[in-house]
Amino acid sequence: MKYKRIPLYFILPAVLIYLSKTIIPILIGFYYSLYNTDGLARFIFVGLENYTRIFKDAQFWSATLVMIKYSVMMVFAGQLISLLLALLFVKRGAINNIFRTLVFLPVIMSMVAAAFIWKVIYSYNGPLNVILDQLGLGFLKVGWLTDPQYALASIVVVGVFKGVGVGMILYMNALLTIPAEIYESANIDGAKPFSLFFKITLPLMIPGISIAFITATINNLKEFEKMLILTNGGPVDSTSTLGFYIMEVATNNLWVGYASAMAVILLILVATITYYQNKFFDSRTVNY
Repeated sequence: MKYKRIPLYFILPAVLIYLSKTIIPILIGFYYSLYNTDGLARFIFVGLENYTRIFKDAQFWSATLVMIKYSVMMVFAGQLISLLLALLFVKRGAINNIFRTLVFLPVIMSMVAAAFIWKVIYSYNGPLNVILDQLGLGFLKVGWLTDPQYALASIVVVGVFKGVGVGMILYMNALLTIPAEIYESANIDGAKPFSLFFKITLPLMIPGISIAFITATINNLKEFEKMLILTNGGPVDSTSTLGFYIMEVATNNLWVGYASAMAVILLILVATITYYQNKFFDSRTVNY
């Protein structure tokens, strides 16, 4: 069977878009990281000075720790809830379609709108604390976004609410690729539901789980938007992730060279974690 050669004018725009969104920004960022610059007029070559400065910056390490905490909580809570929802609503039907739509709605909601809703919910006299009062649990009332002990976890809840629909769809697609014949054979052999899930469903979902986990990890390691809108990195930098700190350094202080150096480090960190995640999931892929 002969395949027609795709004309160059079809390929070139895609290549240019890819370069403009990936390689070129990375190269520009690395170039800026070698300079003491505000990104506009001041360009003083400093070599690797911005990188050596990172290792002495206590706030960089604090922001990195917050980023890791946030990412771990987001990935595991988000993926677990996504998987449970996928298992609940994977079957076709009008009721399931309604529930899928409701779960997916926050994904298409503006982050600003979602943040405003959650700011109201989390306010000290807001619905959450009012409900706790009504249930006789007034002693649990806290400033959800103003207490360093609870602020990051509160943002994780917002993140799960906003993004769980994407994970649900990915897991539903993974579930639907598993042939029904495998379950029929297992049922004939007397397999219990628990065994079916852990010995058939979960292993055969590994490709879908891999995509969901890696995508979620990359997005959460770069996260700063929720922190900017909900807490502005506070209280006491308890929600200042590395992405937020980079944005703050670049825009508020105009230390674009230093921010670019931190962005390069973040890129290397994300690429390294993604590589090992790929390796982990590839070694556990099951073929049927």
